[in-house]
Amino acid sequence: KKHQYLNRSSRRDFNHSFATQMIYSDFLSPESLHGDAGFKSFFRISKCRFQRLLEDIGNSGIPFYSTRGGRSCSLEAKLLLPLKTLAYGVSYTAFSDYFHMSSTQSQEACHQFDLAMVKVYEKEYLKQPNPVELKQIFELHNTKHKFPGM
Repeated sequence: KKHQYLNRSSRRDFNHSFATQMIYSDFLSPESLHGDAGFKSFFRISKCRFQRLLEDIGNSGIPFYSTRGGRSCSLEAKLLLPLKTLAYGVSYTAFSDYFHMSSTQSQEACHQFDLAMVKVYEKEYLKQPNPVELKQIFELHNTKHKFPGM
């Protein structure tokens, strides 16, 4: 008896507009299912801070976050998937079904998120501390942990 292969489509069709509707319905609209506290619980970031992140990344000019083209995932999905994987410490594929992303799209969303954080916030948050700031950091650490030099 010959082995019969299942006819599988090599490409799965994702409904990005439906995913965006669900994201707004569940988390982002004023009368969302989970509210502000639920949002913070799911993503480990306040909704207010996420809105700032959304604006900063949306205005950054990074091509990955451009939503021109119509068949791409929404900016919200591209940002919330990496936040949720970081919050739960799981693989990028863990929530890809909810966000209607392929494994490749999910991986790319996480990778681009890392690059975007550095590009957008490097000057403000990732700068090298000057000697005065470094001294303050050491003093704060010593005060908090009572262990100098670490």
